[in-house]
Amino acid sequence: MSGRRFNPTAEQRGNVEAMIGFGIPETEICLLIKNPATGKPINLATFCKYFAAEIATGAPKVKSLVGNRSVASILGRDGGLTDERTRARLAVLFAKARMG
Repeated sequence: MSGRRFNPTAEQRGNVEAMIGFGIPETEICLLIKNPATGKPINLATFCKYFAAEIATGAPKVKSLVGNRSVASILGRDGGLTDERTRARLAVLFAKARMG
């Protein structure tokens, strides 16, 4: 061990959570997260150790955001899409995917 402990920043945590939510592989995310003490990308073991919470919550948070926006659009709620044709297509897609 080099003695150069990694301490993730709040910005790194947010970026990791977003990238996990977008489906970017962990091995690729590691290349983008640099240890300020060394200036080098972290390895997968370090990534999994220090970003466990972000790995666990990234995908569910994105799914929740997309789901909320989709349902708001389908139901014509504030913050949703206003184009009727697009809303109808989204409703059909939702019904096929979630309702069989």
